[in-house]
Amino acid sequence: MAATQCTFVNTGGAACNAATVCVPVNRFATLIAVTAVAAVALVLFYLDPMTTGYYPRCLFHQTTGLYCPGCGTTRALHCLLHGRFREAVHDNALAILALPVLGVIILWRFLRWQPPVAGSRFRTIGIVVFLAIVATFGVLRNLPCEPFTWLAPSAETTSNIK
Repeated sequence: MAATQCTFVNTGGAACNAATVCVPVNRFATLIAVTAVAAVALVLFYLDPMTTGYYPRCLFHQTTGLYCPGCGTTRALHCLLHGRFREAVHDNALAILALPVLGVIILWRFLRWQPPVAGSRFRTIGIVVFLAIVATFGVLRNLPCEPFTWLAPSAETTSNIK
């Protein structure tokens, strides 16, 4: 069995040595990841979450009757792939608005750019901010008053959550 090709590249673009931080770049793993994302996108494009029973139900919603921060993400991505942006945002605004941020993070990793502030403090602050946004979204979308009711999936889409 042949070993996977893995090279080390400096995250700043210079040659690797003892004074630089180098990360392994696995071209095969990148190809597998891109292929997997394309396959998931094709499945989401052709199999409507509202009409097919192939997608899992939300265990949190089934148990509590509340919407988790991820409820509606599959339907939102399906709508987005079909160009229905307004419906996508209504199904899960957080997931749709997070896609550009996720794209930038992936580009950073793929192109090996340095983030504005490198180091574990930057990662820790980013993770805390992300978790705070997700938790806040999860609470707000379950409030029974305007304008927060707009954050919950519509009645037609929740019939499939069960």
